[in-house]
Amino acid sequence: LFTKHQKENSNAVKDILVVLENDIKRTDRNLEEFQDLHGPYLNLLRNVLITYSLFNKDIGYVQGMCDIASIFVLLY
Repeated sequence: LFTKHQKENSNAVKDILVVLENDIKRTDRNLEEFQDLHGPYLNLLRNVLITYSLFNKDIGYVQGMCDIASIFVLLY
């Protein structure tokens, strides 16, 4: 999704990825779809949230967005 150079040289991207990755690891762990950290559901959730956060820079990523977005990922 990002090159090594982009991750290392952009504080905004680094900040978003750190918070987002921590939240993604805790998202709906009781549901089978989200138990595999490298599974398709968490990857889709990660991509959706990164895209939203970078596209909507005024809001960015805030804690708890995973809980809301995970419902849409399951429905999709």
